[in-house]
Amino acid sequence: MITKEEAKESAHSRSDGKSCVHTENQLRFGELIDTTVSETIVGLLGQDASQVFFGHLRDQRGVPEDMVAQRLDMLFTTLDRVFGVASRTVGKIIVRYLCRNLSLKFAENSVYNLSDYVQEALIDYVRKIVLLFGPK
Repeated sequence: MITKEEAKESAHSRSDGKSCVHTENQLRFGELIDTTVSETIVGLLGQDASQVFFGHLRDQRGVPEDMVAQRLDMLFTTLDRVFGVASRTVGKIIVRYLCRNLSLKFAENSVYNLSDYVQEALIDYVRKIVLLFGPK
């Protein structure tokens, strides 16, 4: 995943539309992950408890709430520590919402973890973008 700053710099430094579309969509995917994680955690824990969760992620793991997409490994670790075995279910909920936000189909897979689901969503998202903006 690229950082928001890298995406903005790349988008400004390139003149071809395809590179800008690609960069903008990478940025959008990361922002959607951040938003989806935040909304899901707030929905599950409530506002006060989610502030504690994201405070821990920020203060103990160095991951601000708007940079979760850049450090999914730390999100997974924190989910495991907070939710234990239920972290797999929380991960599936996050990915279901992510797929819904991207207009993608969610297919449950019993051996997938949150990372696998996010990677699959990214692949499906890229395919969708290529179909929409690729060569005609």
